[in-house]
Amino acid sequence: MTYIAPPKTQANVKIYLYSGSSRSSCDKLENSSLDFVISGGQSKYIEATAKTAYFKAGAKVNGNTFDNASGTKLFNKSGVIYPTYTNSDCGVTVPEPSLNWNKTTSISWTSSDRTKYLKWFEQTYLNGKTQNWDNWQVHHMRPRAYGGQNNYSNLIPMPETKHREFTSWFAGY
Repeated sequence: MTYIAPPKTQANVKIYLYSGSSRSSCDKLENSSLDFVISGGQSKYIEATAKTAYFKAGAKVNGNTFDNASGTKLFNKSGVIYPTYTNSDCGVTVPEPSLNWNKTTSISWTSSDRTKYLKWFEQTYLNGKTQNWDNWQVHHMRPRAYGGQNNYSNLIPMPETKHREFTSWFAGY
């Protein structure tokens, strides 16, 4: 967490981190607090051990406590926040992964599998209207490398750039 003091102010700040296996089960991390006085324009940050987990931060600034569970974010071991995506055609949002998925041997995914899925998607969500799928990828919400299957409930089409965010995030899972 980084705190930047507003210009022309001085603040007494205490920052602390919480971590857990779900949004609602974050416990305060030992040795994760930092007390300091900060002046306008300066910044301070606090670090935690690299692991894939939910993190949230709290702070006391001049005696006022700021601690909000809605600020809990899922980070991978590289410190990257889990991306979000909702497909506007089907309304499906990619769910956050479980924190206990293990690497496994990936099942195959062929161009034929991709074509069949996209045809099904067009029939199901686009009333049969064909779409140009250039620059789109079919994302496995539970990646094949972590036990994900090719069943349609595990798939969602998304733009290539968004798909790269998810594959990059899982590289640090």
